[in-house]
Amino acid sequence: MLNEQMKNELSELEKKIGEEKEALRTTMNVAFDLFTAINNKDFDYITSISSSNVQVNEEESIIYSNDNSYKIDHMNYTLEILEYRYHHMENEKLTIGFAIYFSEGHYTINFGFIKYNGQWLLDYLVFDV
Repeated sequence: MLNEQMKNELSELEKKIGEEKEALRTTMNVAFDLFTAINNKDFDYITSISSSNVQVNEEESIIYSNDNSYKIDHMNYTLEILEYRYHHMENEKLTIGFAIYFSEGHYTINFGFIKYNGQWLLDYLVFDV
Protein backbone atom coordinates (compact mmCIF):
# COMPACT_ATOMS: atom_id res chain seq x y z
CA MET A 1 0.00 0.00 0.00
CA LEU A 2 2.73 2.47 1.00
CA ASN A 3 4.80 1.41 -2.03
CA GLU A 4 1.87 2.15 -4.37
CA GLN A 5 1.35 5.56 -2.76
CA MET A 6 5.04 6.40 -3.22
CA LYS A 7 4.88 5.33 -6.88
CA ASN A 8 1.89 7.62 -7.43
CA GLU A 9 3.61 10.55 -5.70
CA LEU A 10 6.75 9.99 -7.75
CA SER A 11 4.71 9.84 -10.93
CA GLU A 12 2.97 13.13 -10.05
CA LEU A 13 6.31 14.76 -9.23
CA GLU A 14 7.82 13.60 -12.54
CA LYS A 15 4.79 14.97 -14.38
CA LYS A 16 5.11 18.34 -12.61
CA ILE A 17 8.84 18.55 -13.37
CA GLY A 18 8.18 17.70 -17.02
CA GLU A 19 5.53 20.42 -17.26
CA GLU A 20 7.87 22.97 -15.67
CA LYS A 21 10.71 22.05 -18.05
CA GLU A 22 8.39 22.45 -21.04
CA ALA A 23 7.08 25.79 -19.73
CA LEU A 24 10.64 27.04 -19.17
CA ARG A 25 11.74 25.93 -22.64
CA THR A 26 8.78 27.66 -24.26
CA THR A 27 9.04 30.90 -22.28
CA MET A 28 12.82 31.05 -22.69
CA ASN A 29 12.35 30.94 -26.47
CA VAL A 30 9.73 33.68 -26.22
CA ALA A 31 12.10 35.74 -24.02
CA PHE A 32 14.90 35.52 -26.60
CA ASP A 33 12.43 36.42 -29.36
CA LEU A 34 11.33 39.32 -27.18
CA PHE A 35 14.92 40.59 -26.85
CA THR A 36 15.15 40.46 -30.67
CA ALA A 37 11.84 42.30 -30.99
CA ILE A 38 13.06 44.99 -28.57
CA ASN A 39 16.28 45.33 -30.59
CA ASN A 40 14.25 45.74 -33.80
CA LYS A 41 11.42 47.76 -32.23
CA ASP A 42 9.04 45.09 -33.52
CA PHE A 43 5.98 46.35 -31.65
CA ASP A 44 3.63 44.04 -33.55
CA TYR A 45 5.45 40.97 -32.20
CA ILE A 46 5.63 42.39 -28.68
CA THR A 47 1.90 43.07 -28.76
CA SER A 48 1.12 39.63 -30.23
CA ILE A 49 2.78 37.77 -27.34
CA SER A 50 1.50 40.04 -24.56
CA SER A 51 -1.34 39.62 -22.11
CA SER A 52 -3.84 42.41 -21.50
CA ASN A 53 -1.54 43.67 -18.68
CA VAL A 54 1.02 44.87 -21.25
CA GLN A 55 0.54 47.95 -23.42
CA VAL A 56 2.91 49.20 -26.11
CA ASN A 57 3.31 52.86 -27.06
CA GLU A 58 4.98 52.73 -30.48
CA GLU A 59 5.25 56.49 -30.80
CA GLU A 60 7.34 56.81 -27.63
CA SER A 61 8.89 53.30 -27.81
CA ILE A 62 7.63 52.40 -24.34
CA ILE A 63 6.34 49.07 -23.03
CA TYR A 64 4.02 49.40 -20.03
CA SER A 65 3.14 46.58 -17.67
CA ASN A 66 1.37 46.94 -14.35
CA ASP A 67 3.22 49.75 -12.53
CA ASN A 68 6.37 49.46 -14.64
CA SER A 69 7.49 50.90 -17.93
CA TYR A 70 10.48 50.32 -20.17
CA LYS A 71 11.65 52.82 -22.78
CA ILE A 72 13.28 51.01 -25.67
CA ASP A 73 16.61 52.67 -26.26
CA HIS A 74 19.53 51.83 -28.52
CA MET A 75 20.76 48.96 -26.34
CA ASN A 76 21.37 45.88 -28.46
CA TYR A 77 20.54 42.75 -26.47
CA THR A 78 22.78 39.91 -27.63
CA LEU A 79 23.69 36.56 -26.14
CA GLU A 80 27.14 37.93 -25.30
CA ILE A 81 25.72 40.38 -22.75
CA LEU A 82 22.86 38.24 -21.37
CA GLU A 83 23.10 35.85 -18.47
CA TYR A 84 20.25 33.62 -17.34
CA ARG A 85 19.83 34.04 -13.58
CA TYR A 86 16.76 32.12 -12.45
CA HIS A 87 13.20 31.07 -13.06
CA HIS A 88 10.27 30.63 -10.73
CA MET A 89 7.06 28.86 -11.62
CA GLU A 90 3.86 28.99 -9.63
CA ASN A 91 0.72 27.47 -11.12
CA GLU A 92 0.23 29.05 -14.56
CA LYS A 93 2.75 31.87 -13.98
CA LEU A 94 6.46 31.78 -14.71
CA THR A 95 9.13 34.45 -14.15
CA ILE A 96 12.53 34.38 -15.84
CA GLY A 97 15.35 36.62 -14.65
CA PHE A 98 18.35 37.74 -16.72
CA ALA A 99 21.36 39.93 -16.03
CA ILE A 100 22.44 42.31 -18.78
CA TYR A 101 26.12 43.23 -18.66
CA PHE A 102 27.70 46.39 -20.05
CA SER A 103 31.02 48.19 -19.51
CA GLU A 104 29.95 50.01 -16.31
CA GLY A 105 28.27 47.01 -14.66
CA HIS A 106 24.99 45.20 -15.07
CA TYR A 107 21.28 45.38 -14.44
CA THR A 108 18.55 42.78 -14.35
CA ILE A 109 15.39 42.18 -16.28
CA ASN A 110 12.55 39.94 -15.20
CA PHE A 111 10.01 38.68 -17.70
CA GLY A 112 6.76 37.45 -16.21
CA PHE A 113 4.65 35.06 -18.27
CA ILE A 114 1.16 33.77 -17.77
CA LYS A 115 -0.44 30.78 -19.46
CA TYR A 116 -3.64 31.82 -21.18
CA ASN A 117 -5.68 29.48 -23.38
CA GLY A 118 -2.70 27.12 -23.62
CA GLN A 119 -0.26 29.84 -24.72
CA TRP A 120 2.44 31.56 -22.66
CA LEU A 121 2.04 35.35 -22.84
CA LEU A 122 4.23 38.16 -21.57
CA ASP A 123 2.44 39.47 -18.49
CA TYR A 124 5.02 41.97 -17.22
CA LEU A 125 8.62 43.04 -17.51
CA VAL A 126 10.71 44.76 -14.87
CA PHE A 127 14.14 46.31 -15.43
CA ASP A 128 16.15 46.81 -12.24
CA VAL A 129 19.04 49.19 -12.75
